[in-house]
Order: sequence, then structure tokens, then C-alpha cells
Amino acid sequence: LMEQLTTIAQRFIREGLVHGDTVIDATAGNGWDTLFLAKEVGTLGKVYAFDIQVCALLQTEALLSNAGHENVLLINGSHEDMTSLIPESDHGRIARVMLNLGYLPGGNKEFTTKSKSTLKAIELLKNLLQPRGRVTIITYPGHASGEFEANEVERLLQSESIHQAYKIEKVFPAGNKAPRLYLLEKCL
Repeated sequence: LMEQLTTIAQRFIREGLVHGDTVIDATAGNGWDTLFLAKEVGTLGKVYAFDIQVCALLQTEALLSNAGHENVLLINGSHEDMTSLIPESDHGRIARVMLNLGYLPGGNKEFTTKSKSTLKAIELLKNLLQPRGRVTIITYPGHASGEFEANEVERLLQSESIHQAYKIEKVFPAGNKAPRLYLLEKCL
């Protein structure tokens, strides 16, 4: 099931993405979304990959290195600080953003993304994305902090300000503890 959501997310991200685009992996984790984005934007493109855990960035770096990708800037920082950590010249030019929330697979499950920083990051994307820029968000309500975060993200995505900025599609598998995928496309 998880693979299905990531496959749907990647298909949504890939549509209309061109070599040379600038993209963000807001939660690098083990690096699989970063690697996917690096391949999709090609050598002329640029990927900003964020994670607050150094171990996640080291895993991502190893994955990219083995695949021969050098078009990625790994940033040890929170996605809530994207605006200050990305050069102003790229503000309003980001084509795609992926947020895969929760904890680092294989890592400490007590260490998870927090709804406060995630909600702030989602709000910031309005200024970072180019028109028709796309965002994927995967939430994990299967554990306590993940359930709280998933419900907070759902609440934000139902708000008027977000609906004015984005066209939103939800992919919810059966079961209220299953991961949830949101596909956002920024309006013009």
C-alpha cells in the first residue's frame, strides 16, 4: 500500500516536470524521494533536500553518491525554515515539493516530524512555488504523534486560505490509520 501512495505521488510530481527545474524534498529521510527528484530534474536541475537529522542526510548523500547525482544541496535544517535557507533567487521558482512525514524509516520512532513545523512549511510553500507548482504530502496517522500531525494537516488543507492557493486532491486508502496522500497544485 505504501508503495502505491509513493508511486501515485511520483507520477503526480513527474507530470510536467522538466530537466532544469528546481525542486524540494522537504523531508529527506532515507533519500529515496531526493534521488527520484534528482533523476527527474537532471544535471541542469537543482534539488534542495532538508532534514534535521544528520544521519538522514548521510544516508541520502550515500544514496546520491552511488547513483552519481551531484545536483542536490543537502541542508541540515527544518522544512519550516525553507524560506530562509533557500536563496531568494529561487523563491517563486520551485516546481515541485515532496513532504513525506513521520519518522525516519529504520530510525528512532520517537523522533518524528512535528505538526507545528509541518503546518508552517506548507504555508511557506505558497511563496516558494511557481504557478502550477505541485506538492505531495504523505501523512502517517498510524502512531500517536503521526495521528495528531495527520489531523492538523487535514485541518489546514480544508482552510479557506489554502483552497484559494491550491487545487487539492486526496488519496485515502481504507482505514483511518492508513497513510494519507495529498496532491496539491498551486493556482496561477
